[in-house]
Amino acid sequence: MRYNNYHKHDHESNIETPDVIVKPKDYMKRAVELGHTTYFTTNHGGSGNVFEAYDLCKKYNLKCIFGAEAYYVDDISYKRHKDLEFINKLYKATVMQVLKEMNINFKFNINEYLRLNDIDSKEYKTNLDNLSKILKLTKNIREKIEEKYNERLDIIKKYDNKNYHIVIIGLTKNAYKKINKILSLANTEGYYRHPRVDLNMLLSLPKEEVVITTACVAGRLFVDNYIEKFLLPLKNHFGNNFMLEVQNHNEDIQIKWNKKVLELSKKYNIPIIHGCDSHYILPEDSKKRDKYIRGKGIYYQDEANFILDYPDSDTVFERYKQQGVLNEEQIKESLENTLIFDKAEDLNFDKKVKMPTIYPNLTVKERYKKLTSIIKDKLKIKFKEVPKSKYREYVDAVKFELNIIKETNIEEVRTADYFLINERIIDKGVNEYGGILTKTGRGSAVSFLVNHLLGFTAIDRLESEVPLYPTRFMSAERILLSRSMPDIDFNTADPEPFIRASKDVLGEDGCYYMLAYGTLKMSGAFRLLCRAYNIPMEEYNEFGKLVSEVEKIKDKNKKETEYNCLLKNDKFGAILKESEDYVGVIDSVSPSPCSFLLLDKPISEEIGLRKINDVICCNIDGYTADIWKFLKNDILTVTVWKIISNVYKELNKKIPSIKELRKKLDSKVWKLYEDGITKTLNQADSEFATPLVMKYSPKTPAELTAWVAAIRPAFASLLKGFLNRIDYSTGTPELDNLLKTSFCYMLYQENIMSYLNWLGIPEDQTYDIIKKISKKKFKEDELESLKKVLQKGWIRIVGNDENFESTWQVMHDAAKYAFNSSHAYSVAWDSLYCAELKAHYPLIYYTIVFNIYQDNIAKIAELTNELKYFGIIQKPIKFRYSQAEYSYNKEQNTIFKGISSIKHLNSKVATELYELKENKYNDFIDLLIDIKEKTSLNSRQLKILTGLNFFKEFGKNKKLLNIIDIFEKIGNRKQINQKQIKDLNINEKVLKKYSGKTTEKLYKELDMKGYIKEITKDIEDKPLSIKEQVKFEMDYLEYCNYVNEKVGDNFYIVIGFKTFKDKTKPYLVLRQINSGEEIKTRIKQGKIFVENPFNLYDVLKVKEWKTQKKTKNIGGKWVKTDEDEQILFSYDVY
Repeated sequence: MRYNNYHKHDHESNIETPDVIVKPKDYMKRAVELGHTTYFTTNHGGSGNVFEAYDLCKKYNLKCIFGAEAYYVDDISYKRHKDLEFINKLYKATVMQVLKEMNINFKFNINEYLRLNDIDSKEYKTNLDNLSKILKLTKNIREKIEEKYNERLDIIKKYDNKNYHIVIIGLTKNAYKKINKILSLANTEGYYRHPRVDLNMLLSLPKEEVVITTACVAGRLFVDNYIEKFLLPLKNHFGNNFMLEVQNHNEDIQIKWNKKVLELSKKYNIPIIHGCDSHYILPEDSKKRDKYIRGKGIYYQDEANFILDYPDSDTVFERYKQQGVLNEEQIKESLENTLIFDKAEDLNFDKKVKMPTIYPNLTVKERYKKLTSIIKDKLKIKFKEVPKSKYREYVDAVKFELNIIKETNIEEVRTADYFLINERIIDKGVNEYGGILTKTGRGSAVSFLVNHLLGFTAIDRLESEVPLYPTRFMSAERILLSRSMPDIDFNTADPEPFIRASKDVLGEDGCYYMLAYGTLKMSGAFRLLCRAYNIPMEEYNEFGKLVSEVEKIKDKNKKETEYNCLLKNDKFGAILKESEDYVGVIDSVSPSPCSFLLLDKPISEEIGLRKINDVICCNIDGYTADIWKFLKNDILTVTVWKIISNVYKELNKKIPSIKELRKKLDSKVWKLYEDGITKTLNQADSEFATPLVMKYSPKTPAELTAWVAAIRPAFASLLKGFLNRIDYSTGTPELDNLLKTSFCYMLYQENIMSYLNWLGIPEDQTYDIIKKISKKKFKEDELESLKKVLQKGWIRIVGNDENFESTWQVMHDAAKYAFNSSHAYSVAWDSLYCAELKAHYPLIYYTIVFNIYQDNIAKIAELTNELKYFGIIQKPIKFRYSQAEYSYNKEQNTIFKGISSIKHLNSKVATELYELKENKYNDFIDLLIDIKEKTSLNSRQLKILTGLNFFKEFGKNKKLLNIIDIFEKIGNRKQINQKQIKDLNINEKVLKKYSGKTTEKLYKELDMKGYIKEITKDIEDKPLSIKEQVKFEMDYLEYCNYVNEKVGDNFYIVIGFKTFKDKTKPYLVLRQINSGEEIKTRIKQGKIFVENPFNLYDVLKVKEWKTQKKTKNIGGKWVKTDEDEQILFSYDVY
């Protein structure tokens, strides 16, 4: 007989509980195979991607029914973890008060003794015992603390913190919204470890439109007064739409559960319903699931022997009979009751544009008029900075773009609303919340003059040095065909002001982060299976790296060939093949880094909300939102604009417009690119890009834009000639003239648009042609037809068909690699904004950048290497002077390093140390005592600072490190057993002088401060060795400061050492000890290294270098370049 499998889980359940590898389509295929007519979205804690499920159901001719297996508690208003926080605070306050009353000044971290995450553990008593011993608390004081604590503990014990499972299924579109609403509340109000619904939420659901089942053995039944608190309220509200779920697992726990369920059913006249609780399709699939779970390090003991498949009804009958609880009539009844879901309505989702509006009382035409009115006002303001001779050009450009908006502003699209909403958001974000929107932009949006007038970008296409086409952003044909809006990506220094503005404009429930799903890739799936098979990581790691490398290959044929080679591996090939079953499984979820859903209806009902990593997101990802025509905004954080805005803030200046910045681009700015001082300059700051920009040495915004486009991989065959500025020609003067802004190359997509338009293709069709060529969507006859049209245009302009064939081929090839000029132009200006500040205000610029990147030690190291270019001195950290962040001194052209930027250090300890700056200390011991009593500095942090010469006013670092070791070993001791003298390396003769009382076994009432001062005064005051110092700096700064001018020019220390396949030919970074200059080099002849080996941080005396031309891998072949490299040829190791 047919039944409905309403209780199932697919891989979207992994968001809450990682235990499924099956995908929705697997369930749908099985449903069709069994003659079933429905599919349910039921998953742990929510519904999964209901829109994807709805789409797939149409494909498989199934009805999509909305449901979830929710986590249930009786009352979400009680938040147990809040009580735990309260207890921690209360306990700490009580202890500190008691200590104060006892006049005890004892600094300690209460959390070291009170770990109260699990209130049911015995840790409280153990920790109190420890605390009592440490503080010597009297019995009365201990009882006082316990009394305060237990007052709250009693309240906690009255509540059961466990959550339970419950299945909720909607029968109508209205029920879909109502269930979404309570699942959203479960995430926003009821979240504790999982999103939790409670009784009041369930009772808010429409009783005729929702079915509730009691779910599995993890349900609310049979615990803590469940009849009055749970069963009867739901029975009374939902009537026969509340059902008691039975399952057919032949295990003791399920047998006992089913027996009690039947008793309840009979006593309270509540129908029973069969639930599969499917986690896979066929019984044999359990092995795949088990491996997934084992690979995750998880074991579900309660269901270890459950069969969680999707069986046919005959199998269900057979299993119940084996279980021996339900009779045949009850089995039949439980299956027939699943047919209640046959009456569920279609969810009736559509793929129409879901454009929100902020003018609901205006018609679509009136909203367009509203937009034109705003644009006219903006144009009047623009005219104040534009010569009158250009007024007509601007008016015509605006009319052209407004006409595109007007043509597409139909009811099904409502383009005007798109611009009206974003204009309001950006205006509010900038002017009310102080947000910084980049002056440039991203993608093709900057090529639309309307976007410029509305404040979305400062780029004005009519002033651009490169061709920018408005139809690259949007054309009427493309919008009406796709029924979707082009993306306007908003680049910001900080997205928060614009998020707040979005919520102001559309309501708190009208804007949320979207989801980003993480799925298992081949390498991840392979590693997971290796863990499941208990293979040690050191055995499979290298092969796993090979799998990762193959995944990165873009060429499909090459990738397939390399992958097939891996499959032939004797040890891991079979596991790799098996891991294919796990590829694509949802393995994680996170808030989208930049995408937000915008809606003028409650998102909590229309889509649903989900709490991910403390961020409330809407339950939809970007891809799905695009498919179903929801409006999303990308609000990106662009670090370079945080740099730019912070520098101008420090300068107390307004960020200039692009027109104003053009006037500031002097030779100093362009020299940065020529000299490779490009760290933090957008597009030019990588190891790959820096030598290329040095080679090209751009001198204008147009050249920098062209360089940005030219360094893309697909332009590689033409790159050398471009970088060397070798004149390039198409062979046709007329076409060269057309392409003069890109130096005669078809470098940009806009160049191809120009070419097509030049030969007679309407501009609004040109971009679509490029897309079709690049994606190979043209049929052969269509492509031939296009070619004939273009050839006619060529003959009309040039006079003959000479060179047409070659330019046709160039155009055809360029369509596959050409870069978007508007994006290249934008990022080029991003780069120039930073370059101008770096060139003219380097001291402030680097200080700001150091603070922004202080947690990125590798980036700090790169930036530090550039300081000498500007003659900037970076002072190392120093006690009494250094603070948490970097600071600068203009008179000295000096930057003082921030303590927070050092590995394992933080702003808290930096501030605590800075507060000691006015104190006078007789010696280092006095300072150590103050540090111990007045700061939270731990042993590792103290030693790091000492090794970096932070405390050099008290002596050289090796001596100070020795003192720290002694102080930490015995500094807090008040007595020492005579048997410990040898183990502690104590000078007993000196100790006797500082012992107030001596017994047969103990030295008591010790003055360890005096003892340590005496025994350390004779320690030689010397620094760490060169090797020790450099290693210390590289370990904790990740760059080297050490310089010793007394050492000869030919002495170097190895600070970088890396080998590849040939271990005898290392790639090196050598630092000249007397100057600090660093050189990248390598040993080319392995014999040299074999005969004279060395390691990282060894000192080398270089006897001979050899110079040769660098080689580069181009198209799989190593080719000599014009760049020189130094090869280490002869040396001695010290």
